[in-house]
Amino acid sequence: MMFVRMLNHTCRFLNLPFLRRMSSSPGVRLIPTIVSPSNHAEVSACIKTLAAAFRTVPCTFAFSLESTRGTTEDPVSAYVDRTIRKSLRSGAALVQSGETSAVSLWELPHFDKKCAPHTEESEDDTSVGPIKREWGDIIHRAKAKYIGVAQSASNMSTTQEHPTIMPHYHLDFLGRNPHVTKILGAVSAVVVSFLEQARQERLKVWLEATSPEVIPLYEHFGFKMLEEITVGSGSVDNQGRAQEGGPGVKAWLMLIDNSVQA
Repeated sequence: MMFVRMLNHTCRFLNLPFLRRMSSSPGVRLIPTIVSPSNHAEVSACIKTLAAAFRTVPCTFAFSLESTRGTTEDPVSAYVDRTIRKSLRSGAALVQSGETSAVSLWELPHFDKKCAPHTEESEDDTSVGPIKREWGDIIHRAKAKYIGVAQSASNMSTTQEHPTIMPHYHLDFLGRNPHVTKILGAVSAVVVSFLEQARQERLKVWLEATSPEVIPLYEHFGFKMLEEITVGSGSVDNQGRAQEGGPGVKAWLMLIDNSVQA
């Protein structure tokens, strides 16, 4: 029943007028399509795009290797597939444009963290390895610092390890299919509408950049750099491959702070 409620909430959100106005938004030439979780073919196509886009990303590679434990010849695809489908069950929005040329996955303000991947609530999931757990702990602490905790959580005992974070938008995945011709405006189409909605609601927008090459793109959208983090130190190299004593893999935390609008 919880999944049904979350799905209905997501669908109501995705019917908001800002999505229908996308054709007239400056710099956006394509209208994004919200992928229904019940459209298995389109979900699979989006997952294929994201797996291709993240195949060589060090963090993703490290997460995928420890989650599959050598049980598949394509650990990245298996990891991305599991992660996206679990997020959809929790109320995330999967968005595509240009026939899945570009795909994004958004955790919306109502997103159910109790069902989300990468978080402390997933500790009973045997696919969650130590690097993923470390990632989840670091990200939650950083969100508490930069986004803030809900008032009810701030009034609770300070011994609570993972208090509830204030409502925000989280751009969890953004990728372009490297195997198809680049379509002008496809990436913007799956990003800008959500940034505008967050601005109207005065909510912060969060992301973790897992490749330095994409940081300028996120800065173009208005994200500001917060800090650099490292996970997997001592267990993987800088590409996410197992290496005893390795330096680990890096990511860069970024934020749009709509709460400080003039």
